[in-house]
Amino acid sequence: MLTKITWIAMITLMIGATTAKAADVYLDQAGSSSTIDITQQGDGNRVGSSSERTTINGSSADIDISQDGSSNTVDIETGSSTTAPDIDVVQDGSSNELNIDLGSVSDPAIDVNVVGSSNQVDVCGTVTTAASSSTDAVCGTDMSQDYIGVDIDIANSSDSNKIAIGRSGVTGTDGTTEVKVSIGGTTAGSDSNIVNITQDSTTESGVVDLTIDGTGNEINITQGDGL
Repeated sequence: MLTKITWIAMITLMIGATTAKAADVYLDQAGSSSTIDITQQGDGNRVGSSSERTTINGSSADIDISQDGSSNTVDIETGSSTTAPDIDVVQDGSSNELNIDLGSVSDPAIDVNVVGSSNQVDVCGTVTTAASSSTDAVCGTDMSQDYIGVDIDIANSSDSNKIAIGRSGVTGTDGTTEVKVSIGGTTAGSDSNIVNITQDSTTESGVVDLTIDGTGNEINITQGDGL
């Protein structure tokens, strides 16, 4: 099944590059230890959509998505039987959208790199409000996994991005629930970004590792029990 999925994605992307039109990829992945690599060049490309998300099922899937351009979107959701997915997304450009909806999946690892301005990143159980130029992203329900590692990096001189992360703890080990966000770097800052992080758990102490270099950034962190 992996070969078929990868082959379909490659054909779609080749057609998009040849005709200079946007390329769309829709995946419904099932099975164990699958590796899926998607690279899209140009503007207006999509991996899934808000009405037809890319769905990841099974265990130990390795998903790498790279989009180079503007106004691209990625919509991913995980099935109820999903365990230990490794999802890496790189978006280089402006006005891109990334929505990752994680239901009852266990042991996920999320790594996101954003280069450019006016992008939005949502990592939630479900998204109530997607970010726009005038609206901050809001998680409707939080992720509820045994362990979650979320690492989001906003590169140098990448301004006015909006990020929402919602995490609701269940069991797991105290102090291991980490959300890491880096904004800007040593050579240049990133300005006017908005980050909303919620960690809600009765059994774990959430950890937020936040690095900021820039001006006018707005960070909202809410941690507690029964929020």
